[in-house]
Amino acid sequence: MLLVGKRSIITLTNCSKQSSAILHQRLHFSSKKSTINDTSSLTVSYLISSCGLSPEAALCASKTIQIKSTEQPDSVITLLKSHGFSDTHISKLTKTCPRLLLSNPSNTISPKLEFFTSLGIPTDVLAKSLSSTPLLFLTSLENRIRPAYNFLKDILLLDDEKVKRVFATTPWMFREDPVKCMAPKIAILREKGVPLSKLSYLFTYHSCRRSSLLQSHSQFEKAVKKVVELGVNPSKFVFVTALHAVSGLSDSTWNDKIKAFKKYGWSEDNIRLAFTRQPQIISMSEQKISSMMDFFVSGLGMKPGAIAKTPWILIYSLENRIIPRCSIISLLKSKGLLLIHKLFDIFQGRSDACDVDAEFSFASYANISDIGPHY
Repeated sequence: MLLVGKRSIITLTNCSKQSSAILHQRLHFSSKKSTINDTSSLTVSYLISSCGLSPEAALCASKTIQIKSTEQPDSVITLLKSHGFSDTHISKLTKTCPRLLLSNPSNTISPKLEFFTSLGIPTDVLAKSLSSTPLLFLTSLENRIRPAYNFLKDILLLDDEKVKRVFATTPWMFREDPVKCMAPKIAILREKGVPLSKLSYLFTYHSCRRSSLLQSHSQFEKAVKKVVELGVNPSKFVFVTALHAVSGLSDSTWNDKIKAFKKYGWSEDNIRLAFTRQPQIISMSEQKISSMMDFFVSGLGMKPGAIAKTPWILIYSLENRIIPRCSIISLLKSKGLLLIHKLFDIFQGRSDACDVDAEFSFASYANISDIGPHY
């Protein structure tokens, strides 16, 4: 080491060693970074070319998985295609759950495919349901899927066809713990007097994401209480429909929709009557409520109470069903052929012009002469 004043200077030999170490670290980091980039590039490229993802979706998916070899992903895709999965199904499945590509086909995927196939589920239904709920592939067959199946069969007494329908409409049901998730809700409904036959309807005919079965226990209990307070008969199918209609609605959303009906003259009794007959009216947007009520009350001059007695007309399409039928009503009126009760029959498609007898005269139930501007 050379001393110059009070400063020390590292010898050329030591300097060379230090530089060599730094260079080695940089080369190692560069090599590691290059490997990461290569893996990421392969992942994105594979997701685009083999799974049909868009570049944006592939880039997003590459943040959750790293494909170092295409052998395993290829075997997964081959297995899925052998069970009727189309390119569209595989694309949807991969976008939702990319890590499935790195799973073991024989241990993870195949047992689920074999189980659902053994239930007699058609290939097209199998592919559609599993591609929309790919986490089923990663769900334990013995601890979740099979117990859920046994619950549907043994507790709800669903036959094979209804079990197939559950898989087709609500495949996520097979991921739920029947003891923790479903049994407590079934107990609440049974306590309120809902027959077992109506409970099966809860599982087989409602597939909306806002399903009451997806709610927490407290939310579910609150929804059941609201439906009971509104006067819906627990022994009727409409109770289950009403339960689904109110599920997921916050108090503020519920109140806003009630205000929309009241704006056009509905009383609390009108709302209760209409809801017990057609619960889906509360699922309509405020905009649809306003447009439908405005048409019938302001446009046709109907009494709000009369609409509440036949609320089914509110859920139909104004442009595609109601207005075209009004043209028929206008024609019948001009010929004096319309009977009072036929008005709602025509709206609901139960009667056509040819069903109206010529001897019936039109009663002044609604001011139909004002409907012209609406169609």
